[in-house]
Amino acid sequence: MFKSKFDGDIISNETIGVPSGHYLARSVTDGGQNNILAGHGSYDNGVEGVQDRIADFMLPDGTALTVPNHGIGLPDIAGKLMEKGDWESVGKLMNSSKEFERRLSGMTTYLPGSYVKDYTLTAPKGLNIMSRSVSVTESTNLSTIIAPNQGCVTWAGCTVDVFTPWE
Repeated sequence: MFKSKFDGDIISNETIGVPSGHYLARSVTDGGQNNILAGHGSYDNGVEGVQDRIADFMLPDGTALTVPNHGIGLPDIAGKLMEKGDWESVGKLMNSSKEFERRLSGMTTYLPGSYVKDYTLTAPKGLNIMSRSVSVTESTNLSTIIAPNQGCVTWAGCTVDVFTPWE
């Protein structure tokens, strides 16, 4: 079977060393895509004195990252569509209202060598997630999850900046 440079190694809770937070979700639906990070997300590092620790980091060779626009609260339905890999429906949702357009426009896929924000993934409490996604039980920085040759990884979580008010 042909394996392209971006088929990559599958991210799992075993590879990142953090237990799955699926049991904390509101619901878990069978299916979804590999290499999806699901849960609540923020740009804060989740610890006191965080302003000294926030930094961008460079994506390694063989790993790309799709992430919502910085500073937004991602609607649960949009996150689930991203987990399914249903980008056509994400686009339809974005075009369904000004509110969804505001929250969903500006998603970007960063290629290897790009600098990205070091978001923090937290448990999916109250969210509806897919079974194949990776979730966490404790605050986990993106830079500790990302490794070389993971293919295209998708961040299906908020990108709220705790230092900047958002709507």
